[in-house]
Amino acid sequence: NPTRKSRWDLEKAAHLYRRAAFGAVWDVIEDAAKLTPVEAVERVIRGQEGLDRFESDVARLTPGTLESNNPRELQGLWMYRLLNSPHPLQEKLTVFWHNHFATSQAKVGSVRLMHRQNETLRRYALGSFAGLLREMTFDPAMWTHPCRSAAWKGLVIADGSSVRTTRIRSRWRSSPPALRR
Repeated sequence: NPTRKSRWDLEKAAHLYRRAAFGAVWDVIEDAAKLTPVEAVERVIRGQEGLDRFESDVARLTPGTLESNNPRELQGLWMYRLLNSPHPLQEKLTVFWHNHFATSQAKVGSVRLMHRQNETLRRYALGSFAGLLREMTFDPAMWTHPCRSAAWKGLVIADGSSVRTTRIRSRWRSSPPALRR
């Protein structure tokens, strides 16, 4: 933490990028060190310039990846995002939420569903946890995961997101509020 005795410098800027991103190239660290700590953190949260162009590049690569139905292609696309995104915090949080909800291509068996789930995680990575939880409740990859689909077989989700998210928030493995058929 920068204090009066310990000023904001290159070392602290590099630490910020190691913790909130996947590190950064030297130019980015030098630029961050020239800012105030608050400005540097805001830049990490906002992401760097070029996000629209980057998303356009990814959008061109995505159809071929999905058509291949090859999990390695999807992993490659995600690795491309991790290494090149102008918004590394968003990608780091996407990985965090992916690990939290713990699905895998091996168990879901669909490149399209896994891609859709990652896009949902990315969209909510820096946003509302309640919104993320609501979306993940209905995510097809979550429902096709063998551990969950067997436990939830024959259940119908009740309306009323506040009731549903309260129960799921308390324990993800428990089934959502439901009515037996």
